[in-house]
Amino acid sequence: PKTEERIFQETDLIFLRKLKSSEQKNEISQSDLYYYLKDQSIYVVKTWDNTNQDSMNKFEKEKAFYTFTKRIRFLPQSFGHVVFQPAKPNLVTKYVQGKNLHDILNDPKYRELLSMKAKFNLILLTMKFLECLHFFGFVYCDLKFDNVIVDCSNSPFLTVTFVDFDACCKVPSKKTRSINEEPKYFFEQEIDYANNIITVLKVDKSTNQRTFFKTISLNDFL
Repeated sequence: PKTEERIFQETDLIFLRKLKSSEQKNEISQSDLYYYLKDQSIYVVKTWDNTNQDSMNKFEKEKAFYTFTKRIRFLPQSFGHVVFQPAKPNLVTKYVQGKNLHDILNDPKYRELLSMKAKFNLILLTMKFLECLHFFGFVYCDLKFDNVIVDCSNSPFLTVTFVDFDACCKVPSKKTRSINEEPKYFFEQEIDYANNIITVLKVDKSTNQRTFFKTISLNDFL
């Protein structure tokens, strides 16, 4: 079903804190945390500089990305935009619990929660997410630890969310499927914990036939 874009009024939002500012990286965007009075929830409002053409190009990329990928897992829920005075381009998403992977790996308290099984799960979820993006014809272009939000509260079963898509690219291709078209196959993974190897099987949805696709050594990731 089509998702209605929500419009937030600035007067209904209470600023909490700044999440990220990317002006130093020449991205000219920032993300702030707001409390929304009407539903008592927390949202992230990402804004761009409307006086800078590069910044506006990034805004259009991220807006198009959320328009095409509303049914993909691993993304923050996209809601709409805020009516600011004066006007500035922005997108609103639901706040995601957790810490980014960079902070987790640099914090001994959280690093202990990433058991070997949790690391396997993290890599598998990342693979599934990228597979979903490629299915819709998108290339992330900005996959890094800072953009991977991980909730370790139920480790080794992690909740993973990916953020920051103003650098993503839509790849035009005749093979790109529409949002409503189902793929004819999917992938399964068999994990060999003793040897740190994932065997990927390609499964035909109509016949349920499994064929070998490839193996991945996790020693390069762990």
